[in-house]
Amino acid sequence: MNSEISDLISSLYQSFEIKDNIREQLLQYNRQLTLASGKAIQAIQREDMGSVQKWLSEAKVMLVNIMDLLEKYPWFLGWGGVHSGIEEYCEAEILYAIITNAPLPTPDKLGVPEELYLLGIGDVPGELRRILLRDLSKGETQRPRRFVELIGEIYSSMMQIEFSKGLISNLRKKIDRIRFVLEQSESDYARAVLTLRLESKLDQYSGE
Repeated sequence: MNSEISDLISSLYQSFEIKDNIREQLLQYNRQLTLASGKAIQAIQREDMGSVQKWLSEAKVMLVNIMDLLEKYPWFLGWGGVHSGIEEYCEAEILYAIITNAPLPTPDKLGVPEELYLLGIGDVPGELRRILLRDLSKGETQRPRRFVELIGEIYSSMMQIEFSKGLISNLRKKIDRIRFVLEQSESDYARAVLTLRLESKLDQYSGE
């Protein structure tokens, strides 16, 4: 009897040891995926499009590694240890498509779960705001107007989604954050346009 228990526990130990090794692999891939995706976003902010492709390609390799392991070991499908990297990758790909006026990649095209894709979209408005603020500081209003409208579209679209926290965690927090970004961006845009109009009128008066 004791031998049976020992053998059973030993077999369980081996199983968990395998799972622990897979978990460590996934964590490593996730760190690399998060890093490469973050670098891609930074390159987009710098308008260094050559570097964007480099980092997105590197991120894609890590994503494929993660998804391959998840397919082989479905036990990890609900584990949150790789969610941050996948969300960051989705954010980078979506942001890049917006900046380059390319069609938005779908979850199927990126090869990612729909829930994490949606959460990735939720982080895009923050990056758009950084760009529009920089544009406004240069006196540019055309792209900021487009971005404000896009942030509003993201917000109104995501507001239609109401699911339990168990299905898509942190969704409500993302939506609240988008609302804040939208309100601030609308205010910044309106103030910048008004300032430019006043400056234009002052220039007209001074030239008379």
